[in-house]
Amino acid sequence: MRNKPPSKPKLAPAPKIRTTITNESKVKKSNEIGGVTKNWRSKIYTMPGAAASSTASLAKSATSGGEEEPGEFDQDESKTTQAAARLAQAGASSGGRSRGARVKEEDDVKLVPADVAEIDSKERGSVPSARKSYAKRDLPLTSTSQVVNWDKDIVPFIIVWVGTLADTFGANAHPELRDTVSNRWRLIFPKLPSVVEHNGGTIKRHEHPAIFSIFQAIRTWRSEIGKLAVEYMSALWEYELMAEKWNTIQLRREYIEMYLDKNAFAYEDFSPTDGTRSGAFRGALLLQSFMYHVRHLVRVVGKNLADRLDYFEEHGYPIGAMALCFVACFDR
Repeated sequence: MRNKPPSKPKLAPAPKIRTTITNESKVKKSNEIGGVTKNWRSKIYTMPGAAASSTASLAKSATSGGEEEPGEFDQDESKTTQAAARLAQAGASSGGRSRGARVKEEDDVKLVPADVAEIDSKERGSVPSARKSYAKRDLPLTSTSQVVNWDKDIVPFIIVWVGTLADTFGANAHPELRDTVSNRWRLIFPKLPSVVEHNGGTIKRHEHPAIFSIFQAIRTWRSEIGKLAVEYMSALWEYELMAEKWNTIQLRREYIEMYLDKNAFAYEDFSPTDGTRSGAFRGALLLQSFMYHVRHLVRVVGKNLADRLDYFEEHGYPIGAMALCFVACFDR
């Protein structure tokens, strides 16, 4: 056995650098798997600067007996070095601030719930009032008798006025409705103080939001007319004559279609045989629904016909109320 390990074979000197450049178009492409061409070592050494560095590296390895000395990049960085590098990089990306400085700044920032109403009041110079649904109990009245006057003298008057409009469904958006309500209020309650406290301030009494809860009374008026039309149609089939002659669903369908044809239900007299009609807008179903509006009319102008005619001349005829009853009967 050998006492000494065999010495490593000496490496051959690096080949000389070629000075001629071959025509790349004439070089045959390699089909070898892996993408490494034949004689790759010689081609690498022909690159400028590669041969010199490779020769120096090989020579250094040969003189050291095969044990290369560690270079600057041969060893991993220590944890301390890595942390310092990361800290410097973070400081550069944040404008030179260190991570510790940024964390301290973040700790100094406190999130506090914002009072939107307070901010809005500072910007606008006033405190916005909360939206509230008002009812009759919120009216700026001082006695029960005044509430009775509201139900007796104001609500019916406004409903009768709405009944004179061509479009009763758009009454709440009518440009004269608010002025009509305010003027009627001042006429019925002339002795009440002209101002009243509201939401920490003072407003005119006849402009209090609760007064305009009368809009709900207008919606109720329209709804009740529709309900009366349904009730009358339901009671119609209970009559003895109707129950005997129109006693099936098919027969009742034929009856309804007959009276809807050319709006025959709106006439006082109608002959199904020849189709003759008379007494427009005096049909039984139409008048039954219209009576609900007449009750409000009587509260405002009384039962005297002359007084009613005077009212109609001043404020208009109840064309909107009749049209509403007509639509209710037709749909039901």
